[in-house]
Amino acid sequence: MSAQRRSSASNRRTRGASGRKSAGTSTIDPTVESSSAQAVAVAEPPVKSAPTKQQPRMATDRSRDPGNARRNERLAGVTRYVNDTRAELRRVTWPDQLTLRNLTIVVIAVSAFMGLLLGGIDFVLLKIFEAL
Repeated sequence: MSAQRRSSASNRRTRGASGRKSAGTSTIDPTVESSSAQAVAVAEPPVKSAPTKQQPRMATDRSRDPGNARRNERLAGVTRYVNDTRAELRRVTWPDQLTLRNLTIVVIAVSAFMGLLLGGIDFVLLKIFEAL
């Protein structure tokens, strides 16, 4: 919490319902000084210890393996993708059976018509180029 926020929080505690400072209250909050002293203590750099001999890595300890972290991130991404896809599919308004059947017939008919049209154009162009 910043010093300005602590100060405004302190002012809110010392003011009554009217918004004025109550009589006999101090504007200095002792918690502000102690928390700023704590912040200074936290900001100090850690003391380096003497180098120690590394323990041999156990085959079952995979938590420190950087490759394992990448695999976990990938797995988390795949899991998130699957969960998002499932949530999206739940929100879809699916057509009823009659609408589904009618639209399927339309798709099949348009596909057959386009196939015949393109096949006819191909046949005509083939005959034209054979005649040349």
